[in-house]
Amino acid sequence: LRLLAAGRAGRVYNVGSDAGLSIAELAALVAGTVPAAKGYVIQGTPDPDALRSRYVPAITRARDELGLDVWTPLAEGIARTARWAAARQTIAATPAPTEGHADIVPPKRRADARR
Repeated sequence: LRLLAAGRAGRVYNVGSDAGLSIAELAALVAGTVPAAKGYVIQGTPDPDALRSRYVPAITRARDELGLDVWTPLAEGIARTARWAAARQTIAATPAPTEGHADIVPPKRRADARR
């Protein structure tokens, strides 16, 4: 909300964490945080001569201009996302109301409702 309310139009802001994390570390964190995760497999063999690849977003602008910072640890964000996804699956799996419950079915949209 802060970004929408105080961010400058056309200005790019990186939001999130500025902690470096490899894909293998992220996979291990997800597997250890999400109860339904069934582990992970990293295919291939790393090239010992290759540079280590890490993505670290620069969030300085969001901190300096908008007062944003890292509030939620990554493991907590992953856990919240997993709970949200599980809730969505539960809702999607819920059977549609039967004929006797027509009052809880949302009305059909009118074609001109978007105008």
